[in-house]
Amino acid sequence: MARISCLLVAVGLVPLSSCLRPTVARGDTATLRPAVSSEDTVFGSVKLSEAGDWSFEHGHVAGSVARGSFKDAVHTPSNFGQFHAETFGNFPDSQQLYAAGYLEGYLTAARINDYHTNTFHYFTKDMNASLEQPMQWLAEQDKWLHEQIDANKGEPYWDYMDALLKQFDGMVDGYQQASRDANSPELPMLEREDFQFVINNGELYDIIEYFRPGALYNWEAMGGHELYQTVALQGRCTGLVTVASDLKNLFIGHASWDTFSSMTEIYKNYKFALHNPQVKAQSLSMSSFPGELFSDGDIYLMSSKLVVVSTTLHIYNNTIYKDIDPQAVVSWQRVRAASALAGSGEEYAEIMKKYNTGTYNNQYMVVDFNLYKPGKELPPGTLWVIDQVPGLVAAADMTETLTRGYWPSYNVPYFQEVYHKAGYPGFVARLQERGPEFVNAVNWMSYQMAPRAQIFRRDSSNVTDFESLKSVMRYNSYKDDPVSQGDPLASVCGRSDLDKKAPKPSGCFDGKVTDYFHAMRMEAEVVNGPTTYGGLPPFKWEGTFNSVMHQGHADVFDFDYELQQPRMPSIPSQAA
Repeated sequence: MARISCLLVAVGLVPLSSCLRPTVARGDTATLRPAVSSEDTVFGSVKLSEAGDWSFEHGHVAGSVARGSFKDAVHTPSNFGQFHAETFGNFPDSQQLYAAGYLEGYLTAARINDYHTNTFHYFTKDMNASLEQPMQWLAEQDKWLHEQIDANKGEPYWDYMDALLKQFDGMVDGYQQASRDANSPELPMLEREDFQFVINNGELYDIIEYFRPGALYNWEAMGGHELYQTVALQGRCTGLVTVASDLKNLFIGHASWDTFSSMTEIYKNYKFALHNPQVKAQSLSMSSFPGELFSDGDIYLMSSKLVVVSTTLHIYNNTIYKDIDPQAVVSWQRVRAASALAGSGEEYAEIMKKYNTGTYNNQYMVVDFNLYKPGKELPPGTLWVIDQVPGLVAAADMTETLTRGYWPSYNVPYFQEVYHKAGYPGFVARLQERGPEFVNAVNWMSYQMAPRAQIFRRDSSNVTDFESLKSVMRYNSYKDDPVSQGDPLASVCGRSDLDKKAPKPSGCFDGKVTDYFHAMRMEAEVVNGPTTYGGLPPFKWEGTFNSVMHQGHADVFDFDYELQQPRMPSIPSQAA
């Protein structure tokens, strides 16, 4: 399969030689699922020599800049890989994050290759997207960001951004060293541009539309069911924040939605010792993917006692793509900055408002557990909500709404100015004019009538403890639920693969949950794979679904929730 580097030859971003690397002969969509190592957990350290050379060593080595561990998904009941990294304060911030990235790139290299292969195939084959101009845009943004860092040395925001980009550089270098050490076509060399594609794949949807508005979706040519299915599957994720009726617990749940080719997940735990005076969170735990340094699985737990979840917002007004700006900070970078530097929901919102590129637009929910006290009234600031689209970021304290029970999130903007700017009213009006066959799409885009809005309105009070939260976030009773009306997508954890009219391997493919008591320990429970709620059949890569690239996946997804903890496991024969 051609790599993204080949696309960049034409625009002069990489040499032709990078396009000529041999690729792995694995068949078009072969499922290969070897463990990264025969060992249950692999341990490693990253050292910096006096000559300034970086190196990876197995085990936990004295004097290292970073040390950590990786447990591959084949060894876990949840099918989530588990990565831990710890850095040490006797090194500068930029070296700490570079070493953490190097460690991650080396230990998770095989899964990075899998995820890159699957994601690149999805964009270029399944979506038939042209990436030359979008990748140029990302190169321009990267150049601008480095210029701002150089021009603003000593400013905490830009110093953190510098360290963050060093983490990215370290991940690239760590992977490349692992590839050289492996010396095998099973772990081909990937270039920096390949990693830029992977880490920015969420941004790319909007950048593609910026260059060619309407290129991905020909709405006028779609019939009712196809348009409804397309709108529903654009929405990446379901989120829920809810409180017990006696306020003795506060619950947070999230479920990712996307193509099932994305189901290569790693739960990542970072423990830094940064010197930046504005850093509020030295530790971060999150659901993520190989080659990404943020929670594309959209849940963050910070040592600052903030917890953040998010769901994607789509744009239906092509005119606002003009507000997308490469001279700004892309969403994943702003989220990492806010997660490190913010000490409250309001501070988080202020950081997210600055330097908005208008790409990878989301609704963010920020829960401040510094303020929440079990069994006490919720103080202002407990829940902040942020909606982002090109040219606009709206945010407000929504604690008063939470006092009435819950806050749901299902890919529809809450704030009216965002809802209108993103083009929802006009798009809905055009669908209504086309007739009743489009009613499902119309309802899906309604903040009040969307299927998940109705289900949460009815069922959020069923969350009374941690086990019921886990159940609600995997809920799908489409055969019996009057809200779903027989549609397997119209639920909290929708499954398009079960759609009899037009089955697609896409929809909800995981669950992540935490509550006050778990969050205070930076713990969550997670499970990877489409829901089997109420006896639904486990998803299998078989039949026509095999045309979708799913390298490194299990053949059958039938896994269980598993507790994730920030504490690094100990080496059996060596004290950690």
